[in-house]
Amino acid sequence: MVYQKERLLVGVGVRNPKRSLEVGLIGKGSYGTAYKAVLEESTTVVVKRLKEVVVGNREFEQQMEIVGRVRQHQNVVPLRAYYYSKDEKLLVCDYFSNGSLSTLLHGNRGAGRTLLDWDSKVKISLGTARGIAHIHSMGGPKFTHGNIKFSNVLLNQDLDAYISDFGLTPLMNVKKKNPTLARRDRAILNKAATTIKRSTRS
Repeated sequence: MVYQKERLLVGVGVRNPKRSLEVGLIGKGSYGTAYKAVLEESTTVVVKRLKEVVVGNREFEQQMEIVGRVRQHQNVVPLRAYYYSKDEKLLVCDYFSNGSLSTLLHGNRGAGRTLLDWDSKVKISLGTARGIAHIHSMGGPKFTHGNIKFSNVLLNQDLDAYISDFGLTPLMNVKKKNPTLARRDRAILNKAATTIKRSTRS
């Protein structure tokens, strides 16, 4: 679904697109910047402004069609809409109030920090594994996530895991700023999956 950019800025009250989007700034990553936005029907979504996109409109839309097909899984963040122009490339996805697994693990180290029990860890790890497996099985032999890390695992109120930011690597010209952290995240996820597999067999 292609959105008119103006619809993504409803309720902000500022005509300048950059200022409008930055009012709801959520975070920045290697693929772009994410903003919280409210649409006309009072639906809260995340709008991601992509950076370093190196493909044209046709290639962009073709990739979005694949992403749209892959999204239909309980552990994958659905792509609701996208916008392409010479100056702006935007994606619209669901908003998750619990944020990412990275925020849950590392965001709050104070007295009010949320600690995960074993059952929650198992639930998140299995949901993450199922989401990644679905993406790689449904997208075709050349379609992979390409940027799996804790910040791309989103959580709902029930701690169900949803994989985000998949299928974007072919569109981008992004040098990985901290590959060590990404490798660390993958290693921890792999270790968790192995531990869970062993525990379920015993």
